[in-house]
Amino acid sequence: MTLLLTWLVVSVVLAAPGAAADRWLSRHGVTDPRIRVAGPLAAAGAVGLLAFFAYFVHPWLGRAVAVIVPLASALHVWRNRASRTDADLRAAALLAAGVGLFYLALLYLPELHREPEWQSQVRFLYEFPIDANLPKMLGDRVYDGTPPKPFLPEAGWLSSDRPPLQAGLYLVARPWGDALGLPPGLLYQCVGTLAQLCWLPALWLLGRRLGFAPGRCAALVLLATASGLLLFNGTYVWPKLLAAGYALVAAILLLDRSAPRSAPVVALAGACAGLAWLAHGAVAFTLVPLAAMLLLPGLFPGWRAVALGAAAFALVIAPWSAYQTFYDPPANRLLKWHLAGAIDVDQRTTWQALRDGYAGLSREALVANKRANYGTLFNGSFRPAFDVFTTPAYGRKVDEFFYVFRSLGVLNLAWLLAPLAWLVRRERPGGLLGALLAVTALTLVFWPAAMFIPASTILHQSSYAMMLGLLGLAIVLLLRLPAWLGLPVLGWHALGFALTWLPYYGSAPLRPDMGILLGLATLLVAGSARALARPETPAVPAWIALAWQRVRTRPAGACLVTLAAVVGVLFLRRPEAFLHPQFWAEDGGVFFRSADLDGANAIIQPYGGYHHLLLRLVAAAASGLDPRWIPATYFWASLALTVGLAALVFSPRLALPVRPAFALAIVLVPHTGEVFNNLTNAQWIGALGLVLLLLMKDPDRPWRLAADAVMAVGLGLTGLFSALFAPLFLVRAWYRRSRAAWTLAGLVIAAAVVQAFTYARTAAPTVGGEKSVLVSLAEIGPRFWDGLLLAPTVADAVPHGLGLALAILCTAGLAAAGRDQTGHRAERWMLWCCLLLTAGATVVKFRGNPGLLASIANGDRYFYLPKVLLLWLLLLELDGPRRVWARAALSLALLASLAAFRFTPYTEYDWPSWAARLRAGQPLVVPVNPPGSSFTHPGKRPPGND
Repeated sequence: MTLLLTWLVVSVVLAAPGAAADRWLSRHGVTDPRIRVAGPLAAAGAVGLLAFFAYFVHPWLGRAVAVIVPLASALHVWRNRASRTDADLRAAALLAAGVGLFYLALLYLPELHREPEWQSQVRFLYEFPIDANLPKMLGDRVYDGTPPKPFLPEAGWLSSDRPPLQAGLYLVARPWGDALGLPPGLLYQCVGTLAQLCWLPALWLLGRRLGFAPGRCAALVLLATASGLLLFNGTYVWPKLLAAGYALVAAILLLDRSAPRSAPVVALAGACAGLAWLAHGAVAFTLVPLAAMLLLPGLFPGWRAVALGAAAFALVIAPWSAYQTFYDPPANRLLKWHLAGAIDVDQRTTWQALRDGYAGLSREALVANKRANYGTLFNGSFRPAFDVFTTPAYGRKVDEFFYVFRSLGVLNLAWLLAPLAWLVRRERPGGLLGALLAVTALTLVFWPAAMFIPASTILHQSSYAMMLGLLGLAIVLLLRLPAWLGLPVLGWHALGFALTWLPYYGSAPLRPDMGILLGLATLLVAGSARALARPETPAVPAWIALAWQRVRTRPAGACLVTLAAVVGVLFLRRPEAFLHPQFWAEDGGVFFRSADLDGANAIIQPYGGYHHLLLRLVAAAASGLDPRWIPATYFWASLALTVGLAALVFSPRLALPVRPAFALAIVLVPHTGEVFNNLTNAQWIGALGLVLLLLMKDPDRPWRLAADAVMAVGLGLTGLFSALFAPLFLVRAWYRRSRAAWTLAGLVIAAAVVQAFTYARTAAPTVGGEKSVLVSLAEIGPRFWDGLLLAPTVADAVPHGLGLALAILCTAGLAAAGRDQTGHRAERWMLWCCLLLTAGATVVKFRGNPGLLASIANGDRYFYLPKVLLLWLLLLELDGPRRVWARAALSLALLASLAAFRFTPYTEYDWPSWAARLRAGQPLVVPVNPPGSSFTHPGKRPPGND
């Protein structure tokens, strides 16, 4: 879920300037579909460049730009929400959201134990160099205020050797990620993947300008998505596809003669070309032929338009050119490498290196070098592209990565089938299609001629604008063929992608959460494509809509769906607890060991100064099982308790609004996870049962009273919460003056007396000291709200005084919000009393050393119940006059939960092997979670316990 949150944050932050530009264009009556797609893309890139140079001037100036511009953009979108978003831009954005999430879930599907930004180095092929992370390294330097030079002196690279656009986009998102506690590496990977998806709106615009309907455009995009070229380079995020997307948009603006090529259109094309240049320099191999094409009589847009386009291009690249010239010169290593063969770092200018390189070549050597360059375009084995069932997938991946035409696979049939169709129909490609084919062909001529080193025309040293053109135009040509001719080729292309790139052939375990996210992304892409293909057809099938309507209108249906969601959330937060249950802390050393060695006597044994009746009963019931299955029994018992309490929220005796939200708050609360998936800490979740009993109406049937009584006794004798809440049950009975209320109060008070007597008698250790309760409250108080509204890393970084002020402000605001409300007044009073009692008990317990709870990761079980109660109080304000603030607080809590959604994984200690040794009667010291914990077992059981 951290990946999902990061993807959402990156998408919203980076898309905000583009959305604002779209609304501005709409407001000013611009309807040209080319500008409505290209304009927002250019705006997003411009903000990235602005952020980079603002950070370069001063980190705080950069942070201000990165925060203010997206916020101002979002405000502009909100104020102009009546304006219609361009349909093509909206369609491309919808598909990009699903495709990017699909690529990322596929990237992180295997658990390779790499940092997020380094996973792509080894995910699909062998170990790759650091190229994909160079923009992050540059961005991190300017973000931290570290001078970007020297950059990588050990390798001879300057900060000016590679353009800054992707680093700037990363810097726009970085402060937002830090505010939510998102890992910078994962944030960069999401930024990079989103940046590479610039190809998607470019291809969509191409399809629309060629006359494709939305459904056929969706097919064009999805067939391009199903290519190793875009998958690999969309996850190994050297910014080559970013440059390709901007270059293709510029080419469409300049070469499409079906609409006026006015001066603003050409200027926008120049800006897009400049952004392409500042994404990756190799795009020059396409920009030069594109500029040459404009000199043809039928394509020349006029001198005024050319001047504006050139001025826009120069304006975009000028700051970076100044950086290269004056701050970190000479920035020509890559030029000398590829154009002159000068790999080693030296002080020569580019022209000197070119002159020296070619001066040493004979005519025969020069011809041989260029022949090798052109021949390399066709290297690789083409048979595996057709024989995808018997050839090894790894070999297919290698060939597709390295060689230009081999990367297209069966799509190369388009170059044969389309001309045959043209001959039969006696037509020739013209207009935009013909012009783009010509630019791509000219690039294929110009690039090998310009490359100096023989056989250096491997795919990743090319202009990816050329590769995007080859891929997109091949699919376009096949889609324009008769279905019986084009569809088999396209189907075989998709099959080859599925068999080559989708399976994982390594030995690393697969992550279940990424598998689920992969399925969700697939559904999102499929649903988006279906909606675009048939806009008149509802995107949701009728039977799903009917089922959803029944769920909404029938409480039982809502309850079942919510309980399924509760289980799903717990699975996603710690899937290994479901798949490989393990003991947690006292699960083994207290409950299992006592039940195994002491039999029924263990049920009444206190631990920590009080009784754990329900937990002891579970351990006693499980003691007769094979030891191998006991951790699983403990886990399923804790899960059943959680699900049971979530189901209790739907009781008709509770007057609660938005019941699914109340139930989901139990498992979605921001937390480290130590109270879930184990028997030891199930008492903290069980305490919610006593809270719900306080809120319930009196039972109207004897069996319900009996159920309440059993619940009160079981939960009252499990933990010390009955001692805390007993006065509340007494007040409840006093106000209701009913037999059921007095009975329940008596049972809870009796349980409280037992627990208090046991606690006093066993003298359970407490954390005591000299500090007063008020001092302890001042030190611990921020934890209740910081841990609820802020991501853990952010909460730990907040100054204590600011955190205390936030806690006071939020507490006072929540109390004031409910003070004048007439609805749910009794529920509010009870929840506030429970909250104050549990928070006060924590403050008193740690009054001697409140610093133990300074970090969010420490002792989070003590804050579980208060945080759930705060969420419930916020949910009660959703229908009040201050519901906007309640929604904002709940949104922050949800973001904090998603930021640390994945609980710390359980360590696999291979319990089945320890269970086998237990069955053999061997004395053991068994390691358990959390790491560093263990328990001893003498091995042989007493005779009565076999």
